[in-house]
Amino acid sequence: MWFERFVIVVTSTYRDYLPSSWGTYRATKWDYMTYVGTLGLFTALFLLFVRFLPMIPMSEIRTMLPGAKITPKKAAEAGD
Repeated sequence: MWFERFVIVVTSTYRDYLPSSWGTYRATKWDYMTYVGTLGLFTALFLLFVRFLPMIPMSEIRTMLPGAKITPKKAAEAGD
């Protein structure tokens, strides 16, 4: 009688009641494509953000370059 109880208890606790938890998870191609797609979307949005909202304005970079000559538009057009 104790063996019957042992078999019932051990075999019932060996596996969970949900069949989905019986095996190990293996990703499909759709899982990989979703992961790669989210990385690509993040990269594209980040590059768009950097393109349209740069951290350092280009006008400040131009003034810091050695030998940069900044002239007003009217003076530059009159010299041509």
